[in-house]
Amino acid sequence: MQEPKTLKSKAPAPDTQDWYAYVQKTVQETPNRLEDAAKFLATIISLTITLFLAIGKSSFENHQTFLSLKIAMAIMLFALLAAFFVIFPQHYKYHNASAESIKEMHRKIVRSKGAILLVGVSFYLTALVILSVQFFSL
Repeated sequence: MQEPKTLKSKAPAPDTQDWYAYVQKTVQETPNRLEDAAKFLATIISLTITLFLAIGKSSFENHQTFLSLKIAMAIMLFALLAAFFVIFPQHYKYHNASAESIKEMHRKIVRSKGAILLVGVSFYLTALVILSVQFFSL
């Protein structure tokens, strides 16, 4: 019969447990951060629309740029709608007694809110490019 092997290891640093707790808390707060980012996006979209319509109104009155202005504003409104979908509470199914079910629900929330926010930012940047090209090319 062989002697059991002994494993040698070092004791973890005193703050290791604190860092694990910090990472876990950060991961758990990801949906809140995504919602905050969506709120900021909605605010930036509103400010952008206001600025372009207030400052650049005369620049966009040309009938040749009117169609691109409509398209850009429609895209901007889709971006705003996407930001609202990130903020709007959705119903996710999970089992209260199962930590795995709760973790899976959390992953779904982060994936869906992250994807919708990415779509909203993409729409916003696309509309901003269209508006900027039209505004600065005149």
